[in-house]
Amino acid sequence: TPPWSDTHENMWDQVNDFKWLKADHSPNWSVLAQDRRHMNSFWTDVVGGKTELQVIEILKRSGIAV
Repeated sequence: TPPWSDTHENMWDQVNDFKWLKADHSPNWSVLAQDRRHMNSFWTDVVGGKTELQVIEILKRSGIAV
């Protein structure tokens, strides 16, 4: 079973910001609203397994201006 499948616990929003050791949220990141998120198919079809892709290319493909 691939690690991104629904049978594995998904903790993508459980980020430890090691410079923000407080109970409230870090100002360094936030969870995107549901309507701004990419579907799983983006990550599996566009990015999945393509180790040669650099971050800048993934951002371009996702429509994020850089």
